[in-house]
Amino acid sequence: MSRTLLGLVLTLVLSSVAVAAGRTSTAAADFSGRWSGTIAIPENGKRVKSGLHATFKHAGEELTGSVGPDPAAQLPITKGRVEITKFGTVMTFEMPGQGFVMRFELREDHGVLRGLARLAGQPGQAPVELQPSEK
Repeated sequence: MSRTLLGLVLTLVLSSVAVAAGRTSTAAADFSGRWSGTIAIPENGKRVKSGLHATFKHAGEELTGSVGPDPAAQLPITKGRVEITKFGTVMTFEMPGQGFVMRFELREDHGVLRGLARLAGQPGQAPVELQPSEK
């Protein structure tokens, strides 16, 4: 397992433990605005990077907005949530599409959102990185 993948898995496991232990509080950072970056989708044994764009509205622990491959092709997000744990800020949301649901779990790291996306019911994961494009 690569160091990066191992680090992401450990981060996700530790986040789950903190949430289960009730160590959450209201988020202090504001992620409202436009974000752009990449998603590395597994394809034929390789990861193919594609563009990813999001618009978020963040209020307390609630996160709403949209996400998609470009600013003109967006799907609304559901079940959006932002939490601060002792391990950092965690953003989770789902992007339901026609016949699929993609689940995202992102962590804030010095103003950049990094994490993973997974298709519900499917193996594999896609690394995601988003940077603010407008605030």
